[in-house]
Amino acid sequence: MEERLLQAEKLRAVGEMAGGVAHDFNNALAIILGNTQLLLESVQDEELLKLLKAIEGRLRRVPKRSGAFWSSPGRTDTKRSARSI
Repeated sequence: MEERLLQAEKLRAVGEMAGGVAHDFNNALAIILGNTQLLLESVQDEELLKLLKAIEGRLRRVPKRSGAFWSSPGRTDTKRSARSI
């Protein structure tokens, strides 16, 4: 019983650490997305606009992909969800 409790505590700690990493990652992506959107409003060059729109599109798909992790089969904690940027 004590071993199970220790294992559960280790898993909880790993989960908290992973959540912190995901949060930091989403914060960085939000900054990149915000700056990309600001550039989209001010850039006139068509080629650069095309590249910025591609960056914006990719960044918007990241939360959907990370959200799939939280609802993947085998997870029992279905209340968690990825934060949207």
